[in-house]
Amino acid sequence: GEFKPIPTFTVGMENSPDVMAAKAVVENLGGEEFIDHKIRCFTPDEVFDTIPKIIYHMETYEAELIRSSIPNWFLAEAAAKDVKMVLTGEGSDELFAGYLYFQDAETPTQVQNELRRIYGMLGNI
Repeated sequence: GEFKPIPTFTVGMENSPDVMAAKAVVENLGGEEFIDHKIRCFTPDEVFDTIPKIIYHMETYEAELIRSSIPNWFLAEAAAKDVKMVLTGEGSDELFAGYLYFQDAETPTQVQNELRRIYGMLGNI
């Protein structure tokens, strides 16, 4: 069959660490020849304008859920123009101890205990 570059999407504020890292990953994977990468940059004003929609659709005022939903909202809007489904990195920091505070752990057991604590809370979201 015909080769098509893999569609990828990044959302974030212009020149944010996530956007810059995504650009670097695309280049390391062979660039535009292999990756059809689209970046959706958003502004603080767009975020504030979108929060009421997110609260309505999420049916919650839970700050952490709203905060994590903001980039996913923009991702969904952008990706829906090109694809029917996306796989996100949502939950990867929790799964792979990606938060900076994990570096403060003095032992692997402390990291494991914190990961277990986080996993135990997932059913409450």
